[in-house]
Formats: sequence, C-alpha cells, structure tokens
Amino acid sequence: MEKYISPDDFIKQVEGKGFDIDGAYGIQCVDGIKKFVNMIYGESKFTCGNGWAYGLWTNFKTNGVSKYFIQKPYSEAKKGDWIVWNKGSKCSSASHVSMFISKVNSSTVKCFGQNQNGKHEFTYANFSSDGILGVLRPKIYVDEKKEENKPATTSPKVDTTSYYPKCSYKGNSIVDGLKSIKVDSSYSHREKIAKANGINGYKGTSSQNTQMLNLLKQGKLKKA
Repeated sequence: MEKYISPDDFIKQVEGKGFDIDGAYGIQCVDGIKKFVNMIYGESKFTCGNGWAYGLWTNFKTNGVSKYFIQKPYSEAKKGDWIVWNKGSKCSSASHVSMFISKVNSSTVKCFGQNQNGKHEFTYANFSSDGILGVLRPKIYVDEKKEENKPATTSPKVDTTSYYPKCSYKGNSIVDGLKSIKVDSSYSHREKIAKANGINGYKGTSSQNTQMLNLLKQGKLKKA
C-alpha cells in the first residue's frame, strides 16, 4: 500500500542527507529517486537497465520504472517530477536524475537531488536543461481522471512530398535545367510544376522561371 508524500514533505525529510539504497558505487543520483520510491511504497524494485541514470528513461518499458512512474515531456514538468538527463549533457557527461522544482528560465532548471554540485547528499542545484530526455511523473501525483499516460514524445512528421533531384546545371534556363535531369520541360508541364510549387498563374515569365530554377538547384522543386 503506497503512502502519499508531497514533494515538500519529501524534501524536508531528506535535505542534507545522503542515501545508498542499492549498495552500489556509494551515494549516487539514482539512489535519490530510489529513496523517494522507497518512502512511498516501501520498495524500489527497478534499475536503470544499463548502469547509467539515463537508462531510467531509455529502458523505461523493461527496467521496472513504469511500476511507479509515467513518462512526460519536459515541457509539462511540474514540482515532484524527476528529470532525466542524457549521457553527454551539460548537466552531467555521465547522465543524471533529480527532482524537478521549477524552471529558472528557458534554459535553466532548479532541481533537488543527490550527487550534484559536488555533494553526495540531497541538495538544490540549478542546471542547464540541455540534454533532458523528459520527466518521470510519480503515479501518486497523477490524476487518472484528468491525466492520461500519453507518450512523452511524438513521432516527427514525415515529409511525403516528392521533389525533383537536385541538379548541377549552372545556367539560367529552367528548360535546360529540367532537361539536365531528364524531365519534360514543355510549357504545359512547367505550368503543372509551377502550380505544385505554389506559383499560380504561370505565364513563363523570367521571375517565375528563375524561382523554379532556384528551387530545382536546391533540390526543393516539388514534382508535378
């Protein structure tokens, strides 16, 4: 049976103290989040999955962390979430995990955790937000009626637009430019190409042809 502990109550109980929960490598940042889980559930049956703090995020589905947390993007971070920095980040080259307190500005975050600022015990620190993978939100802070466990990241939109290959033609003629890549350069086809690239009312003017030729040379001329 879990025990509810607010972020402020947790901080009051552990600030200035250090904990080696897993008995490995002394007091580490991961021991901090394990201490938090221990105080709530009386257990912390999870690992990083790879020996590094960033594994809490990257191995989320297999390392046991999902029993106690859900993943959220950093843009939605709120006090009590646990920030996970990637390996090689400005915060720590080895990766890091620490409780989110507040955003100092667009590039700096205030957090509370172990093994930071040159101290093993729990302390406050300000770190760069560069390299943050996301935040782990404790399930005890999730209102299931209002908050769904949505994916922390969305797949990038895939550009399915087809473009003509970038041409190496050096001249100033769209006709010759199209011919150089073996594309129909007739006026009627150029009309279709112009329309596909947002050039309406194509009349074959110098400016219209130059616009299409520039796109072609950049590999950005959409196929008709």
